[in-house]
Amino acid sequence: MNLRQSAAASLLLLLAASACREADPLAARLAQRSHYQVDVVGFSPREDGRLLVELEARAGMGEHLSRLTATIRQHGTDKEILALNRVTLDLSGMDATGVVRVFTEVAAYQGEIQGVSALVEHAPPADEYDQFPEILEVSGS
Repeated sequence: MNLRQSAAASLLLLLAASACREADPLAARLAQRSHYQVDVVGFSPREDGRLLVELEARAGMGEHLSRLTATIRQHGTDKEILALNRVTLDLSGMDATGVVRVFTEVAAYQGEIQGVSALVEHAPPADEYDQFPEILEVSGS
């Protein structure tokens, strides 16, 4: 494939992606969420029974979301998951490189926590979309 053919193929893919985004905004939003990574920077139990979690969210390619729902997982000694909490993160402070640090609080597991991790569910079940404000914005539910 020569340079002209490669450029034409790239343009066709770009146009097809734009058409898909306009035709099915829900599918486009789900695809957009899949480009995000959320990592735990640190966590600290509070005296009020809550757990303060510092997170770093990184956006992939494309338009940035203003908020993103992630699942915070609290782990025990054998890496078993002791507690799960969904939280919606405010990403409005994301910098030009697509990175933002945010803090969130969740109910702490009442026992010894060995670690905390975060997960962006790339394909959440449709019957749980009401727990994802960034999906509700486009789904009309």
